[in-house]
Amino acid sequence: MKDSYIIGDSTIAGSTVIRISTDISLADYLGAVMVRWGINRNNYRVNPGLYSAGSPGAESDVFVTANYKLSFDTLRKNLAGINCWVLVLDTKGINVWCAAGKGTFGTEELVRRIHNVALDKFVNHKRIILPQLGAAGIAAISSFLAMNFTGSSTFTSLSGVKKEMKISLPVQIVFAVTGIILLVIGKLN
Repeated sequence: MKDSYIIGDSTIAGSTVIRISTDISLADYLGAVMVRWGINRNNYRVNPGLYSAGSPGAESDVFVTANYKLSFDTLRKNLAGINCWVLVLDTKGINVWCAAGKGTFGTEELVRRIHNVALDKFVNHKRIILPQLGAAGIAAISSFLAMNFTGSSTFTSLSGVKKEMKISLPVQIVFAVTGIILLVIGKLN
């Protein structure tokens, strides 16, 4: 039986990518209710990998989430009308916040997943959008150096994400340089 969120697949850049719906179906709602009651909790997950919402292209944004189905559903229902990529990390079926604390929503998994799906075949930019609650698990500088991708730390409000993306890396660099300067000045005094 096909999962209710899958609406097809596409061959893009020589790879098959699953297309997902941004609509939450009755089966999704019932699954969420059952999980909240503790039924099938350990198996309520989606396969890690790259998915497409709408008709994304080389300039489309890449949103990152956990493979816990409730986290995945929360993201996809907020993507209605947006052509984008969804990169699902293998968090062992744990939500973003808990997985970030446990270390499964972390820098290593993010870098591994980006390389495994060959994300550079699908996009011609180096931007990823991470959930705010996952920020604790991702080392921004390490990720940037390891994969040459930049990232934002929020998708709680999708309006303004592109503006935030243009600002986030320069701000991170300014704060890092300022911190180093203050450290050096402190050592000199």
